[in-house]
Order: sequence, then structure tokens, then C-alpha cells
Amino acid sequence: MGKTYLPNLFKYLFIGLLITFGFGALLTYAPIVSADALGVLMIIAVIAELIFAFFIMSRLHKMQRNTAITMYLIYTALSGITFSSIFVNRNASEHNSIKVLTKALLFIFW
Repeated sequence: MGKTYLPNLFKYLFIGLLITFGFGALLTYAPIVSADALGVLMIIAVIAELIFAFFIMSRLHKMQRNTAITMYLIYTALSGITFSSIFVNRNASEHNSIKVLTKALLFIFW
């Protein structure tokens, strides 16, 4: 069981990261939603993400495998919406300071 379980788990984690990136990049760089509307969307997405996380956590042991995978993938899409609203509402100087901080932390802990 362990030999087939972990590769499948990592496959779905990777797919979830791609979905998060896809939604985040789409809403950040495509002019689908204005920055003002995205601020309201962020509040809704954060609340929905928290509700969804608690729902999945409370029902996970009762769910079928495919239902749990689907719920996880929906959760990653909500995460992408949340991240995109964070990236749109920040200016370039904040992005540069975040990049420097990230590089410093990677240098220290790598």
C-alpha cells in the first residue's frame, strides 16, 4: 500500500499546486477582474477557503476517495484566487522587498 499511496499523493499535491498557480496567474495577469473587485473577491475567497478547509477536515474520514480529491482541488482553486488578490493589491516596491526577503531566507535555511 505504501508504495502506491505516496506517489499518488504527491501527484495530487502537484496537480493542486498547478491549479493554485493557474488561478493565481490568470487572475493576476489577465484583465478579467478589476483590482477593486478583486479586493472584495479576496475577502469572500478567504472566508470560503476557511469554511471549505473546516468542512473538509470534519468530513474527510467519511468521504470517498474521489470526493476528497475533488474537494482538495476546489480548495486549491480558492487558494489561487486568494493569492491573486494579494499579488494584485501590492505595488512593485513591496514585491521587490518580498523577493529579497525570500532569497535571504532561502540562503540562510538552504
